[in-house]
Amino acid sequence: MQDHSDVEDNLALIENVLVKIGEHLRVKEKAETHRKKLEEIVAQNSTPTVPPSATTQPTAAHPNVKLPELKLPVFDGKLEQWISFRDRFNQAVHNRTDLSGLQKLQYLLASLDGEPSNLLSAIPIQDSSYDQAYTQLTEKYEQTREIVYRHVQQIMEVRSINSRSASSLENILSTVSNALSSISALSIDTASSDFYTVSIVVNKLDSATKLRFHQGLPDKALPTWVTLKDFLAKEITDLASVESPSTNQQQQSKVNYKAATSRGKLIFVFCSDEHANFSCPRFHSMSDAEKQKQVELKKLC
Repeated sequence: MQDHSDVEDNLALIENVLVKIGEHLRVKEKAETHRKKLEEIVAQNSTPTVPPSATTQPTAAHPNVKLPELKLPVFDGKLEQWISFRDRFNQAVHNRTDLSGLQKLQYLLASLDGEPSNLLSAIPIQDSSYDQAYTQLTEKYEQTREIVYRHVQQIMEVRSINSRSASSLENILSTVSNALSSISALSIDTASSDFYTVSIVVNKLDSATKLRFHQGLPDKALPTWVTLKDFLAKEITDLASVESPSTNQQQQSKVNYKAATSRGKLIFVFCSDEHANFSCPRFHSMSDAEKQKQVELKKLC
């Protein structure tokens, strides 16, 4: 009986040993599995999975594009120039969908000078900064009331015509037209103030031009700006067709000569000293050919 009991004890001991060996083998197997997984993870992190060709493809967000060949406007902070700058910049850069925010920002900063440039000097040069910069600039200079005031002042202060010419009429027409266009760009109806605009401009005209304009109107009719603008455009064309460069030079010389004699003494236009032409030492030192050339050049005869 004792021997049988010893055998059972030995079998139980062997069974316990086998169980422990089995548990050890299972733990070792799991450890080996985890080790292999770790090696795979390390290998994946150390080897790039993106094909080399993919790194050279341009992204859709930053296409390699260039602006059209044009000179961008420069804005230096003058309110009366803001609308013109805004519209031209929007067309050339802001409204384009093929430019990234970073590219638009660089073009915007390159188009600013003086106060506007200082306003955005601290903005980060990155893709997301463009919208912020554009909004900041717009909020600063999109001052509708003040812009309208400035353009109305331009109309009121346009130079009056003393001597009827194509250039003097062109100055009035371009100044007033540009001012009204800038006001209209602010969604303001300028047609309702035609009577005011026409009254100012007509009073800037010389008497002959004013008479010609009124003679072409129906009796007692209140003219519109379009009517006056078309009249001025035709006058400019007609005058330019009959004015010659030599005539313009001669008129300018007469003006200079009158200015020189306005104080009762002749001021020689060649050296600008206050003396008569015949007593100018520089004139006397010239040869006869040089004297003749200067007389013809200055239109003194």
